Amino acid sequence: MFEYKTKPFEHQVRAFNFARDKEAFALFMEMGTGKTKTTIDLACDMYRAGEINAVLIIAPNGVHTQWIREQLPIHCSVPYFGVAFKSTASKALKNDIHKICTEPFDGLKFLAVNVEAFSYQTYMSIFFHFVTEHNTFVVIDEATAIKNPDAKRTQNIIRGLSACKWRGKSLIACEPLSVKRAILTGTPITNSPFDIWAMAEFLQPNFFNRTYFAFKAHYGIQRQIDVHQGQLIRKVSVPLKLEEIKSIYEMDTLAACQKFGMRESDVEYIKQNKPEHSYKHLDELKERIKEFAFFVTKDECLDLEPKIYKRRVVEMSDEQKASYLGLENEFITEYAGKELSVLNKVALYTRLSQIAGGFFPFTEENEETGEFNKDIIPFTKNPKLDALLEDIDFIDYPAVVVTRFTAEAKIIYEALSKRGDLQVGCYIGELKEPKDPIQAFKDGYLHILVANERMISKGHNLQNAHNVLFYSNSYSLEERLQTEDRIHRSGQTEKCLYIDYIADGTVDMKVYASLRSNKKLLDYMRGVSVDTFLSEVTDEMKEEFAWLNE
Repeated sequence: MFEYKTKPFEHQVRAFNFARDKEAFALFMEMGTGKTKTTIDLACDMYRAGEINAVLIIAPNGVHTQWIREQLPIHCSVPYFGVAFKSTASKALKNDIHKICTEPFDGLKFLAVNVEAFSYQTYMSIFFHFVTEHNTFVVIDEATAIKNPDAKRTQNIIRGLSACKWRGKSLIACEPLSVKRAILTGTPITNSPFDIWAMAEFLQPNFFNRTYFAFKAHYGIQRQIDVHQGQLIRKVSVPLKLEEIKSIYEMDTLAACQKFGMRESDVEYIKQNKPEHSYKHLDELKERIKEFAFFVTKDECLDLEPKIYKRRVVEMSDEQKASYLGLENEFITEYAGKELSVLNKVALYTRLSQIAGGFFPFTEENEETGEFNKDIIPFTKNPKLDALLEDIDFIDYPAVVVTRFTAEAKIIYEALSKRGDLQVGCYIGELKEPKDPIQAFKDGYLHILVANERMISKGHNLQNAHNVLFYSNSYSLEERLQTEDRIHRSGQTEKCLYIDYIADGTVDMKVYASLRSNKKLLDYMRGVSVDTFLSEVTDEMKEEFAWLNE
């Protein structure tokens, strides 16, 4: 019988029992359900069984320090020595890193490293030494950080902590050097089913018996397009769009193969199954994932009120519309004597989002230095900002305002700070007001915390608030759900309200639709009904956004 230091919930006991005898496993437990505590309990159990004597924790920057400072003191039931790695380490920290890597310790060692450190070879010798000199349990927290197989940090974590055999440039064998491995995240699939390949590869090399490209071909419905690179033309596979898939339903097979550059088997699959998404064999994939993954959502295990969502759809000002339409149609536009142009679709969507948010971004040459400076000009009228400021008077405090762009956060912070009746804090990369805005917010000194989504989405417990106002969104479902669950977690006693501000007829709608679509895919993999999963546009959205009916 395992002796817990802190009493687990029933779902944590189920997760513990699921993973206890596995060499590699995934805890796909939604944010706020206690996957960190469960993992620490499992590490202590492995230590008592004589299986491990060290744990390497790989987590986003800032989250990795919370394991050492906050989680281990509460949950670790065996003697331990914990160190949070930092690249710009003080002399004392360097000594601790050297000590935990080389000196014996009568207990369990925990080395927590920010995942960004694996993007370079600089520190790989330290991590390699730690893993090989101990019987090590390697844990990746927020494991979607390695979902891109081609990313340097993914390669360094999977291959750099394994014994690999190569034949030329081809990998012929890969054996992990760690005794145990685990991945943790509440959002394992946030963009597509392809996200899971690299995470499974970390747990057990060649788990799917397919290369990444073969994996995409098996589970994806793709077409071939020509990409011109100078004098060369390269064939690239891309997912089919929904309208392309539907057009194939009644097409001749060979005609569809020729038109879209597809395999005959994929065309036949579409004609037989009439999917409304660019993936196939998802039931098969779901069963494979169940072999190593434990799933749980907050709805299944925590007595929390359901989330409440509201949307404010506003019309842009005339000056915003002129700039927006000019850029959308001509890839170039002007405002207040400044010019903005884009060269590709990715840049176009980013700039259109910025204009919809109420500011005009431009790049201008500095006549003295010859360098190009990035700057912004707020539009004279900003209906989106006006709508948010109106709602501030009617919501409960404390509340969080979240933005995609730093410039938006600054504009909102400045507007709210002019009011004499509110204490406002700001938490973005270049501005933290007061010095520790998160702690000031949690201690009740602030009415409103304005934050950049990427800064606020991970590692903070803000359940003293129950209102989040999303001024803008990125395409990242993971960051969106992580941000929502800063307040919707154990300890929350109120209904949580989320308000989205959407500029009518803009890319805001595309972003919102993308988030809705990806959320359905995630819910399907978690075990929710497949009936409407991944439908690109819901009836509710058609009522809300008239352009979707066109």
